[in-house]
This record gives sequence, C-alpha cells and structure tokens, in this order.
Amino acid sequence: MTDVKTQDTTMTFKQFFQEQEMLLTRMGWPGGKNQEGAHKQLQAAIVEIVEALSETNWKCWKPTYLDPISPEQRDRLKTELTDVMQFVVNTAIYMGYTAEELSDGLWNKLGINHERINKGETTNETHI
Repeated sequence: MTDVKTQDTTMTFKQFFQEQEMLLTRMGWPGGKNQEGAHKQLQAAIVEIVEALSETNWKCWKPTYLDPISPEQRDRLKTELTDVMQFVVNTAIYMGYTAEELSDGLWNKLGINHERINKGETTNETHI
C-alpha cells in the first residue's frame, strides 16, 4: 500500500485508479466485482453528490443563495467531493475501464466542450 501523504501530494489519475483498486481488493469488492457492484458504487456516488450539494448555498429562493460558503462548509464540501470522485472511479473500475480509457474520454469531452464554446453553443448566463 502506498504512503497516503508524500512530499508531492498531487495524485495522478493513474495513481488514483491504482489506489482505489487496491482499496476495493482489500474490501473484497463490495457488491460483487460485476455490474451489480458498479450499480451500488453509482448509488453511493449519487448520495455523496447530494451531500456535497447540501454544503453549498444552492437554494436560489433564499437570500443567502449567493453568499460565500463558510470555511467549515468548504472543508465538508471537499470531503464530499472526494467521496464522489472515489465512487465514480470505483464504478469505472468495476466496469473494467482503465485510467487511460477514462482519461482519453475526459480529454475528448474537454475538446467537445471547447468546440461548443467556440461555436457559441454555450452561455455564461444563469438559468434556473
């Protein structure tokens, strides 16, 4: 197992996958090393997304909607976002994707999104 904190704490995508796979192996692949296990990981990710949302001032009908979040909320939000990332990567691992495949998918999607901006298909206006 890798030391959790080293001098350079920036983790590569590949390291993230490797560390998560080691954790899943140590836990015995919760839910089974199959599509059912992947479903359970996605369900957990959804729960964590909702928990992350609750740490933001998301209720646009409240006067505090655009207020900055507190330092405590920011710390809790970081924890929830980390949980989301772990469960999403777990899902990819359960479904047999490699770090390289998902990385390629991310680069592809970034290119598509930049192209949409270039074509004027996106806006910075707030929509509710």
